[in-house]
Amino acid sequence: IKLCPEYTEWLRASNDLQVARRVLGVLALEEQVESARKYTGHVRSSAGKKSERDAADMLHELAVLRFGPEARVLRNVRLGMASGEIDALIIAPARRCGEESSDNSASPYLVQLAVEIKSNPNDIGGAFERYCSTLS
Repeated sequence: IKLCPEYTEWLRASNDLQVARRVLGVLALEEQVESARKYTGHVRSSAGKKSERDAADMLHELAVLRFGPEARVLRNVRLGMASGEIDALIIAPARRCGEESSDNSASPYLVQLAVEIKSNPNDIGGAFERYCSTLS
């Protein structure tokens, strides 16, 4: 995956975006906002969102390795829930066992994995309990 032209182009574009954000002062403003959020009691939320951002690239790479190049990662999925969200769903085209990949973009996708991202492993129990009641 790291040698494909699309990934190389994505890396270049990501780097260009970071440079532009630094030059325009966006990074400094984001740091100020983050500091203000911590000051107002949003520490847990901001730490969780950072963990989710950090995990996004890894999730996509793992999804492609496991389920093929058509695999996608959907982030912050609500599925009509009034409260809460699923951090990530990994989806891939529905195929029968042994079926090869096709170029048919209209084929249905199936949820392969639901992912809960936590910076502190001790928090997973409470999240699991909430999901059980929310999704039932």
